[in-house]
Amino acid sequence: MDAVKVYVTPGYDAKYRNGFFGRFYDIFCFWMKKHGYRPKSMQICIHSIFEFGKYLEQKGVKSISQLEGESGQRLLMSYKESYTDCRKYWQRDPRYGLHHFMKALQEAGVIKTAPSTACLFLSETKQYVEFLRNQKGLSDETIRRHAYWAEKLLRSTVYLAKRDFDIASIELFIERECAPAKRSYKGTIIDAVRSFLTYMHWSGKTAHNLSRHIIRTVSYDLQSIPGVLPWPAVQRMIGGIDKTTALGMRDYAIAVLLCTYGLRSGEITRLTLENIDWRNDTIHITHRKSLKDLLLPLTATVGAEILSYLKNGRPKTKYREVFLHDKSPLTPLSTSGIASMIRRRFRSAGIELPPDIRKGAHLFRHSFATHLVRQGASLKQIGDILGHRDPKSTRVYTKTAVDQLKDAALEVPGVIA
Repeated sequence: MDAVKVYVTPGYDAKYRNGFFGRFYDIFCFWMKKHGYRPKSMQICIHSIFEFGKYLEQKGVKSISQLEGESGQRLLMSYKESYTDCRKYWQRDPRYGLHHFMKALQEAGVIKTAPSTACLFLSETKQYVEFLRNQKGLSDETIRRHAYWAEKLLRSTVYLAKRDFDIASIELFIERECAPAKRSYKGTIIDAVRSFLTYMHWSGKTAHNLSRHIIRTVSYDLQSIPGVLPWPAVQRMIGGIDKTTALGMRDYAIAVLLCTYGLRSGEITRLTLENIDWRNDTIHITHRKSLKDLLLPLTATVGAEILSYLKNGRPKTKYREVFLHDKSPLTPLSTSGIASMIRRRFRSAGIELPPDIRKGAHLFRHSFATHLVRQGASLKQIGDILGHRDPKSTRVYTKTAVDQLKDAALEVPGVIA
């Protein structure tokens, strides 16, 4: 098999072949070509791997096998945390492509497991996730969030040094993480930390249950108002998407799904080809939080836009998910990818979003629900469409329908002189 030609200049090719990962140069090049990388992206990845190899040599790493298991996770994490300025010569994070390089080595059988900093303390977090799923019965999204904060707490400097917790270090961690967060999310962070500390004591990993010393934030029902946009602004954004390009077809289909059904971003990313019944004009949605199966009518507009993307914009791939990233590797679209798309499309339409509102799929969801309230839909109907288990979750939209609130307002009696 002929080598994949990445560089025109032979000197560059020779330079990277002589690096720490030189033996695996062709393996990674073939992997990138297979997954549709463009030449420029391939060059950036190769340079990134070359720099990582130099770092490993400085650390005294001799064998590729040292990248397996927890030792590999620690090496990868220390390398990622060694950069403070990630945008110099390449104008891109110099760690770009590391994850996919490790995946390529694993698929080629060079290493058994690809290291990832996503779960450095694998044993602790894996057992914790099983506890949340089997004992607590939490949803996948809640488990993911709790596992994220458990991992971040375990990575804290104090725990890395002592392999134990104390109340002072916990308070310092909470203070640092909650400082930039909104009030509503501070409670989420604290609840996640309390939950993990309770588990650590329950499983015998810590002597004391430190969660009892952490004060929970006080919150009240309907204390906040979700950010919404006027429906004409949403329609203006959607109308500004250029549907003549593959990316425009994808983004338009997603936007139509959002404003037709008020779906969460995770529900869109998990939408597969099998979820769409073209013969019966239905679309099957499993709501992320309630895990309720919902069969919705496939409207003519939604069906036409999805079909247009599948026929003319979606690249050929082994994945069954409907929506894919537009850049290599062509993997299923992520929730962060949807949020990024929405922000980009609003900017293109010249619509400035308020700084204090969520700018992802939930902005569409809240605006959609508010639009239904203004159109006279009942809270029961809205709750069923959005997949709410608790009617309280739907009642908040009675506060966003400002026009209806004005009609319900009582007249202020005149002041008697």
